[in-house]
Amino acid sequence: MTSLDATTRRGFGSAERQPCASKSCFATFEGSPAHEGEVRHCNRGGPDGGHAHRWDGTSWQVVAGQMEHDRS
Repeated sequence: MTSLDATTRRGFGSAERQPCASKSCFATFEGSPAHEGEVRHCNRGGPDGGHAHRWDGTSWQVVAGQMEHDRS
């Protein structure tokens, strides 16, 4: 028999999330290690939410494009 803790996916802690790089957004997105060129989206709701971020190998950069939401 497995425990509930063993089967439940835990949420991301503050150390595992990055703030959205858009200056007007206070949302976050998954901050675990990324591959160069990988795109992630912040978890902000609403018409201006889900800003896309691309990892350039050094830092996350906001990119233009379709707004989506992380599935974390």
